Amino acid sequence: PVLFTSDFQWGEQIKANELDGINAFNTEIARARYKRLIERTVDLCCHHMVNADYPGIIYLRGGDSISGEIHEELRETNELQSIPAAMDLIEQESRGIKILADKFKRVHVISVPGNHGRTTIKPHAKRFVETNYDYLIGCMLEREFKGDKRITFKSPMSGDARFAVYGWWFLLTHGDRIGSSGGQGFIGPAATITRGMKKLVDYYTGLGQHIDWTRVGHFHTRMELEYGMSNGSLTGYS
Repeated sequence: PVLFTSDFQWGEQIKANELDGINAFNTEIARARYKRLIERTVDLCCHHMVNADYPGIIYLRGGDSISGEIHEELRETNELQSIPAAMDLIEQESRGIKILADKFKRVHVISVPGNHGRTTIKPHAKRFVETNYDYLIGCMLEREFKGDKRITFKSPMSGDARFAVYGWWFLLTHGDRIGSSGGQGFIGPAATITRGMKKLVDYYTGLGQHIDWTRVGHFHTRMELEYGMSNGSLTGYS
């Protein structure tokens, strides 16, 4: 099993009365949703699959762990600033990863950074990873489980992570750098995500590295497309 998480945007605040009661989000709600995410992952894998015997689980951290302060509006409306948000999230993810390790015996954690966690206002190409709170949180999680041999970590400095599952090659990237933009129109984000995924597949093919399936976050929209899957978000509608 592969658990794909991204776009927690921990520390963001969404008020229900500004959305006619459709959705709300804050730290308390984030904790409850993350807890439910872990519990339902265990339940689906262990109680709703035939012959539920696994060699472990892959836990993908697809970026935008925290809300951050790259946008002026977020700086004014966030419930938590970056450091308190990171500290609280590390505590929650540590608990979740431990639960997965207890259930699946092995957990491989793969992390890539997003755009919300960067410490620069404008995106930088060089040192993209090491100037991002997503990378720091991943490092702190690795440090938390340093003595636990059941849990391994991978945090590529390129910002993309290529990994194999039973002969299938996957690519995890946040999605803000997939080189596809433009209006969405009636089709929604499907077109721009598909274009970006194809660019990724073509790029890695040119490097001699095959990609069967991509995983991207960033767009807060869960879709299964020709070249991979895009992820939803913990925050929900905003």
